[in-house]
Amino acid sequence: MPDAIGESAPLRFDIRQEQRATVVSVSGEIDIDTTPDLTDVLTDSLPETDMLVLDLTDVGFIDSIGLRALVDIHLKAAAADRAVRLVVGDGATRRPIEISGLNQVLSVYRDLDEALT
Repeated sequence: MPDAIGESAPLRFDIRQEQRATVVSVSGEIDIDTTPDLTDVLTDSLPETDMLVLDLTDVGFIDSIGLRALVDIHLKAAAADRAVRLVVGDGATRRPIEISGLNQVLSVYRDLDEALT
């Protein structure tokens, strides 16, 4: 929980191998304060796998800077001939991704099983 108004709660990451993918499950809020942590984790995970699955179902909020980070990791992955798949479920990340049109650019899935197939 944030200590002061305007202070973000830290993101929590669970990184694991499932089937042929590296799965990064994220919980917390993705905003201007926490996006650098997300970017670092994803950038470090990308060279280790052919497919990076980013599970955002436990993310309570994502702002435009967080959305930009998703686009950036998608572009880095494409340049390295790797795939990035986003799991958003019906949670707080689905609507901003759809409103921004990023669901037309990024690979977006409702659940982890679907993303891993």
